[in-house]
Amino acid sequence: VGRPLPASYLSLLAWSNGGEFRTGSRWFQFFPALDPQQGVLAMSEAYGVPGWMPGALPVAFNGGGTFYLLDLRAPPSGDEYPVVCAHSGHLG
Repeated sequence: VGRPLPASYLSLLAWSNGGEFRTGSRWFQFFPALDPQQGVLAMSEAYGVPGWMPGALPVAFNGGGTFYLLDLRAPPSGDEYPVVCAHSGHLG
C-alpha cells in the first residue's frame, strides 16, 4: 500500500517486537516484525491477506483465530489508522 506505519505501532515494535497481553476481555498476540515464520509478512502471506483484504496489515491474533489488522486503505487520521478485526479463516 505504501503508507507509513503509525508511530505508536513502531514504538510498540521497538519496545517488544511481538508478545502477548490482555486488556479487559481482549487478548492480543502481536506478531514480531521480521520473523520469517511468524512475523507480520509471513502471517499476511500465509493467510492470503493481500488477496482477501488489500490494504490491511495483520498485526496480532486475539487468541481465538481472529486477526487484528491495521486498515491502511485510507490516509491515517492524525498518525493513526483504524484497527479492524477479521476471522483468519474467512477474510472475504
